[in-house]
Amino acid sequence: MSANHEQDNILLILESPSVTRLDRKELEQQGYVVHRCLNADDALLNASTLSPAVVLVDA
Repeated sequence: MSANHEQDNILLILESPSVTRLDRKELEQQGYVVHRCLNADDALLNASTLSPAVVLVDA
């Protein structure tokens, strides 16, 4: 996975069951903000204030 630094917001919506704590730590080490949201609407709302962001949506 490579980040496109030309974009202001990087939004990846991941279903939480497929994301382990190790995955989250690895993403954080790459400079992403890992943020858990309840649904896609909440994810979009939060992602607009985080840059870059990885948003985990509870399935």
